Amino acid sequence: MNDEKEPNDYVNNLVSHLTDCKRVLNNKGSFFLNLGDTFNEGNLQNIPHKVIIGLQDEGWILRN
Repeated sequence: MNDEKEPNDYVNNLVSHLTDCKRVLNNKGSFFLNLGDTFNEGNLQNIPHKVIIGLQDEGWILRN
């Protein structure tokens, strides 16, 4: 997180930015995101999972 006060602000900002990226991505194109997690008071914040859910809500397709 940079200037965001809350983890969800980071997630929302990233999803918003990547939604703009999807607009210019070829329909048959691929996008790889390598995103690590972070701790808060000893607990993982599940940031990558929250980003995945946000991206899927925006129409992205998750492949393993």
